[in-house]
Amino acid sequence: MSDVEVQKTIGLYCSLMDEIKFRIEWIKSVIHAKISIAETIGRDIGFLELRLICELIALSCAVAHGDIKETRRGRFTEKYQADFFMKALEALKSDFYPKPMLMIEGQPPIPTAVGQIVLPPPPMQSGFLTKSDLVKLYRDCGERLHRGYLPDILDGKQIESEYSMIGKAVDKIVYLLNYHAIDLITGEEMWCAMIGGPNGEAFAGKVTARRVP
Repeated sequence: MSDVEVQKTIGLYCSLMDEIKFRIEWIKSVIHAKISIAETIGRDIGFLELRLICELIALSCAVAHGDIKETRRGRFTEKYQADFFMKALEALKSDFYPKPMLMIEGQPPIPTAVGQIVLPPPPMQSGFLTKSDLVKLYRDCGERLHRGYLPDILDGKQIESEYSMIGKAVDKIVYLLNYHAIDLITGEEMWCAMIGGPNGEAFAGKVTARRVP
């Protein structure tokens, strides 16, 4: 991709990260009772937003890998389902998913100067939403957005709020995306900080590994 295309890709990627943040804040407002709403309706909102966030993460991966021509044609342009994108991207490039990182104290999260040398941030080891977690969460949310099976209705089964499950899923998503890298097919990386911009917006940049002579 040209420099112009790279910057356009980064801008679009950051806008999707900002949309994810917006949806997460709405979920938090519901499950922490900042909005007066019946728990059953709040539950539905939580699972709907989680499902949309799963789609946004999967779509973000496709956006980031625009240098892979297959992501811009065929079924990639006809689908929105998160599980489709996860499987299709895996077939093209197994290392396509965000890699959560830990910030290094005293080092800017995203290098902004050409030639700036920074230390590679250490990877986060656990607690984040993995690829398999995302697919499972996406499908679980789909199941929970239905009233239930007829035997459940006949037995008088009640809907539970499940706020705890929703909150834990949100935490995993935040750990995944708060500060992360995506490996590009060129061997470079895109680093993204969810609140790295001057106004708290998502901020990202392309990073090239220093070659050892």
